[in-house]
Amino acid sequence: MKAGVLRQGRLVVDDVPDPVVDAGHVLCAVRACGICGTDLHLIQHGDALVRAMNERPASEPSPPLTIPVLDFGRDIVLGHEFSAEVLECGPEVESIQPGDVVVSVPMLIDGAHGHGLGFSNTYPGGFAERMVMSADLAIRVPNGLDPRRAALTEPASVAEHVVNVSNITEANGALVLGAGPVGLMIVASLARRGVAPIIVSEPAAGRRALALKVGAHATVDPRTDEPIATWHATAQQAQPLVIFEAVGVPGMLDAAVTMAPPGSRLVVAGICCEPDTFLPARAFRNELNIQFAAMYSAEEFAATLRLLAEGELGVDPIATGVVGIDGLPSTCDDLMRPHDHAKVLLEPGRSGTAVAPLALPAS
Repeated sequence: MKAGVLRQGRLVVDDVPDPVVDAGHVLCAVRACGICGTDLHLIQHGDALVRAMNERPASEPSPPLTIPVLDFGRDIVLGHEFSAEVLECGPEVESIQPGDVVVSVPMLIDGAHGHGLGFSNTYPGGFAERMVMSADLAIRVPNGLDPRRAALTEPASVAEHVVNVSNITEANGALVLGAGPVGLMIVASLARRGVAPIIVSEPAAGRRALALKVGAHATVDPRTDEPIATWHATAQQAQPLVIFEAVGVPGMLDAAVTMAPPGSRLVVAGICCEPDTFLPARAFRNELNIQFAAMYSAEEFAATLRLLAEGELGVDPIATGVVGIDGLPSTCDDLMRPHDHAKVLLEPGRSGTAVAPLALPAS
């Protein structure tokens, strides 16, 4: 089958062996798969990212599943934001049937081992024509949800988790730094909960426009205006602020700490793969609460799918483009540079190499 393969630090398109369905697994045809910032981080900073994620203190209990360390000297089929149609069920599978459209947390269980789908040398992720999933983790897509929308479940789950751990309430306002896919998903999640005002700081005009479409009340170009000044001009007097850092590049943490008003909270959702610094005295002076947000739970993933299927989470404008497998390498190169696209979806059966504009049909 054809797949987008991370090989020696480069994303290439090549033929790879078809996956084999085993007991407890289902073989699927990928219908749609989002290109994530984490995919781009793996291409650029793979070893550093994996090293940081695998560093654990000796006193930390061992996880219930052994997760093989990702070897960047071997091929990796990326892609962890997928929806797929079941083609074949392995032995011992009863909950899923061929023809079902499913999504899953990007994890496959193989005996005592857990393999991250899109983060494995053994099992392909969603940048491929076909993949296998654990039947026990696969969730049937409800309400006839379009597969493109269903593929947004994973990144929307990240945002839902970020907002959950922030403990934000309607009494708070929010300042979101960065309107990439994660930042935009955070805006949609905040809007769903009635948070106001929501201010978004983003240099790309197209992404600022998308932020307004998914629920932001005001946007600011940080190259010309101060985000915190826009917050003070928009918020109610003495309204507590939660800042969401969704950029993940060196310098953003310090910028967020520097601008944070006394008593505010900072939630860090951007993954920075390089060393970064900030001045602790500033955070100390303002009694700043700093929270890092990582991965969602399986329960949050399932709840997010329900929100999408019931039309309660408005993320449609975030899906801005679609591309076929042959266009993956050039598309990922483009997404590493400043641009107005938010979420570009891969559709393996699509021909051509150019990214086509995408507007999801009315649900």
